[in-house]
Amino acid sequence: MLEPTHQSTQAAGAGSEEIHLHDYLTVLLRRRRAFFLGFWGVFLGVILFTFLMKPVYEAAATLHVRDEKVKGGGLLEDLGLSRENPIETEIEILKSRTNAEEVVRRLHLDWSIDKRSQGLEFDLLHFASTAEEPVYRILLTAPQAFELRDEDNHVLGSGRPGETLRAGGVEIHFSRISGKAGEGFRLSLLPFDETVQGVREAIRASEVGKGTNIIRLTYQHNDPSLAREVVNTLAQVYLERSVSLKTEEASRSVEFISEQLDTFRATLDSAEQNLQTFKSDTGVVKLDSEAEKLITHMTEGEKQWAAVQLRRQQAGFAIGALERALAKGESYAPSMLLDDPVVASLAEKLSELEVEKRGMLVELTEAHPKVKTLQGRIAGLHRKLLTTYQSLVEGLAKTSSSLKEELLGYETQLKKLPQAERELARLTRQATVTADIYTFLLQKHEEARIAKAATISNISVIDPAIQPERPVKPRKKVNLLLGLLVGGMFGIGLAFFLEYLDNTINDVDTAKSITGLPVLAVIPHIPRKNGEADTEEVKRSLIARQEPKSAAAEAFRSLRTALHFSSVRQEKKVLLVTSAFPGEGKTTVAANLAVIMAQTGAKVLLVGCDLRKPTLHTLFMRDRT
Repeated sequence: MLEPTHQSTQAAGAGSEEIHLHDYLTVLLRRRRAFFLGFWGVFLGVILFTFLMKPVYEAAATLHVRDEKVKGGGLLEDLGLSRENPIETEIEILKSRTNAEEVVRRLHLDWSIDKRSQGLEFDLLHFASTAEEPVYRILLTAPQAFELRDEDNHVLGSGRPGETLRAGGVEIHFSRISGKAGEGFRLSLLPFDETVQGVREAIRASEVGKGTNIIRLTYQHNDPSLAREVVNTLAQVYLERSVSLKTEEASRSVEFISEQLDTFRATLDSAEQNLQTFKSDTGVVKLDSEAEKLITHMTEGEKQWAAVQLRRQQAGFAIGALERALAKGESYAPSMLLDDPVVASLAEKLSELEVEKRGMLVELTEAHPKVKTLQGRIAGLHRKLLTTYQSLVEGLAKTSSSLKEELLGYETQLKKLPQAERELARLTRQATVTADIYTFLLQKHEEARIAKAATISNISVIDPAIQPERPVKPRKKVNLLLGLLVGGMFGIGLAFFLEYLDNTINDVDTAKSITGLPVLAVIPHIPRKNGEADTEEVKRSLIARQEPKSAAAEAFRSLRTALHFSSVRQEKKVLLVTSAFPGEGKTTVAANLAVIMAQTGAKVLLVGCDLRKPTLHTLFMRDRT
């Protein structure tokens, strides 16, 4: 509790007196200058901050983290249960540095454009610089021409829209630029890492209500349109990344099959052309039954070998994805090779354990023994799945070797045919095998593409960000109200703090409490008149003679009476007037008291003991001797 005075504390402790509200009001009244100084200092500071601050706009979007279905999950799909990551994990992924970097790249937030002419319009597509201080000036020299200048206004090069200008370590490309000659703007490249950090600090993401799985994503900036673009771009990057992580195996399979298709398409065209040319040149257009049967066996063997090779590649992709998931401690859900019964069974068990883990995490933490035990079982299934993939690769390798030996046997039989028939068989087999493999790859490519498309993100945007119309900062009414409250509190605190530091006696009650002596009189302040000189003010201090009917003179008469009756039975011959500090009125009190006593007819000897700076002689207009 604040105390009105330091002396009041001493008084309360000594005499057990109660402190009343009047004491606090007295302190505020006495320290009103300090109070108003502190109050107006804070309040005016808040006013300046509020009205000089640039408005800040906030754009917001809401995202829903839906239940993630696992293909081939069995029980998971039947029950419609979730195996999603905790919402806190999704929020951290959303605010990750990688996502922020992609947002900065897409929106070019590290490009700073200022000092732009009003009539200038342009579309800047590319800007890069290797300079230590990448600050440049773009100046139009013609409707379709511009100059690139450095910060010292030196011309680095000239360019035109649609062309990339490379000069002085700078690359810049405008798709269009229009304006009048002499118009321009300043273009600078901000530090990329600092820009990314600034974006991350302004991003806020939180769950809307516990257990709703709805994330509210916000971003604040002085530009409302940029705030909207950042939020929507970040949401899009987050969705794309979630899909790419889930479709890694399928994506790599699609890429691999696409490459194989391009190769076999060219080979098929060449094989068919060679076969047609051979038939035209030799006139041999048909094989006998034995050769046709041999070609059929070789074609079937080649198809089987191609299928085994594709399956080996898919197993390799799965092993890589699983090993990366184990290294990062993430969950893994197979998206390929689910037609294998062992893989499908392990995938179903993984789904069931993930559901059980999610149920535990509602009430328990990751460090709980039950959750750790369950996580150990999940890790064990991951290792079994990895072993299954590796065994599958080994088995496919043996099958591939067996098929190769079988094809070599067919090749040996093919060499026993006559020359012309053997050549026709070779060309026929090459065209047929290539055509069948190409058809097979087309089918597998479509299957992999469908598998990739079927793996959709478990994240959806409920409400995309729209351009905010009103700023969220500064909140003028709230700021002014807080300024009033804080200013008042600061003013009161300053007043009581100064009162606490003040160890002088400021009132009668304090003097009585500290000294234990009675107060004989209270002498009022003797004000200075307007236009009065310093010497006249000193003379006027002898108010008992200058203005004998004034309130101050009457107070001195009361003091004289009080001194007389304070010790009626004792003879008082010597009175000492003193004070704790200089300038408190010792000379004034002593001189006026001497005048008042002399007016009763008593003989009074007044002795000035101030040897450092005496002024008593000035009051009585005497020389200092």
